[in-house]
Formats: sequence, structure tokens, C-alpha cells
Amino acid sequence: ALDTPGKLKGRAFAYLPLPVKTGLPVHVHGDFQVTSSRRNLAQEEIGLEHGSWNRELVESIIAPTYACLLSELAHEAFAARPDESTEASKESADADGEP
Repeated sequence: ALDTPGKLKGRAFAYLPLPVKTGLPVHVHGDFQVTSSRRNLAQEEIGLEHGSWNRELVESIIAPTYACLLSELAHEAFAARPDESTEASKESADADGEP
């Protein structure tokens, strides 16, 4: 899990919160299959039949969606930055006395 002191430590939710940390700085809500006690996600390793659904959900939906989120955030952050060439043009125009 990522160590992010003072930051959100994401948890998994299957309509209600689960005591499962995602290792991501976001919460993840999914239609996970849970154990009968609702205390954990069903896992193949311990012989629970729905564990493959959870693995598929993480690998095919959650991981690509999180990667897309990071890409979009980076794109928006980059787009919000002032363009250096535009700033240089403005400074040059100001130095020449043009409006």
C-alpha cells in the first residue's frame, strides 16, 4: 500500500464500507462479491467461488479507470498552466510598447 501520511487512505466499498484498504488515495466503490460476514472480499486463494469476479473487476475495470483518471487530471493540470510561448510573446509585445 502507498504510504501517504495525512492524506486519504482509500477503502473499498460494496454499497457499504469494507475494512479493505485499496492502497490508492481514493475510495473505490464496486459491485464486489464479499464473504458471508461482509468483512472481506471473496478471494480465489481461499476457495471462495466469486473471487475471480473481484479479480476481473480490479484488473479490467478499476485499474484502467484509475489510470484514465490520472491521465485526465494530468491533462487538465497541464492545460491550466499558462503557455510559456504565449507569455513570452506578451512580454515581448509589452517591451515594444504594443497593447
